[in-house]
Amino acid sequence: MLLCYFITEGGMAQKMEKSGFTTFQYDMVPEVGEASWNQYSVAFNKSLFSFKRQELVFVAGYRNTTYDFFETAIPSVTKAFGEIHLITGGFFYRHDLQRNWGFEVTFSPVISSTLDSGISGADFQYGGNANIHKTWNTNDGKVTALKLGAGYGTALGQPRFYPVFSFMTTFNRWSLELGFPGSSITYDITPRHDLCLNAEYLGSYANIQNGLPIGQEVYNDSKLEYEAIALGVTHKYRLQPNFTSVLRMGYLMDNNLRLLSGNEQQLNEFNTSESIYFSMGLILNFNN
Repeated sequence: MLLCYFITEGGMAQKMEKSGFTTFQYDMVPEVGEASWNQYSVAFNKSLFSFKRQELVFVAGYRNTTYDFFETAIPSVTKAFGEIHLITGGFFYRHDLQRNWGFEVTFSPVISSTLDSGISGADFQYGGNANIHKTWNTNDGKVTALKLGAGYGTALGQPRFYPVFSFMTTFNRWSLELGFPGSSITYDITPRHDLCLNAEYLGSYANIQNGLPIGQEVYNDSKLEYEAIALGVTHKYRLQPNFTSVLRMGYLMDNNLRLLSGNEQQLNEFNTSESIYFSMGLILNFNN
């Protein structure tokens, strides 16, 4: 099993189970009320060192999001944030302790912005998480794990702290994970086919560099905030040892898309609705 979730802004390393992968991905949301968008993204992770009980992994990624707005209350300014760039880089550290205890730490700062005038301090966001976990192994091959921790990032929209916890167990060809900010159940159809049902919180928060003339004011370094709950089904097929194709479709619920001022005052809340979404991607394993 490689990855059940695709790339999210909240943390590209949170669902990483193995290092040494590059993921290419395309996402499309055809209509969410007054907006639609598509995304192209790439994520990369590489182990810098790995010992018996420790591993340090470098993670990096880029995502380009293009928005289309229609019939909004502020049509004259939406072009200023029609394209958003997300650049992520950081480290993931894992340390296994005695008696199947361990801890993980991810530090992953983000640049999320329109990047109209280069990179400024307002484009940067901090992100990361830390957790401790306990694993139980049985003689029949069943694995059960409990994870508790906290994260900071945009999983819920505007950057904030949030809990990270999960209960995971495997039985026969099934893997079940219940937790926050995501849950999933995976079935290994064959050694080359995986089918995954998942639910997760999605969020993003981007800086808009150009000034927005709204009413009698011009707002600089405004923010575009998005949050939703995504339900989906993901199919993975290992084409060959180094390549795995990924297809995903699902349903976005509780969509919220807001325009905020630099001091986080709401300027406009777009009319949103529930929507379907589609994703496709390719995972390259360069360990083999």
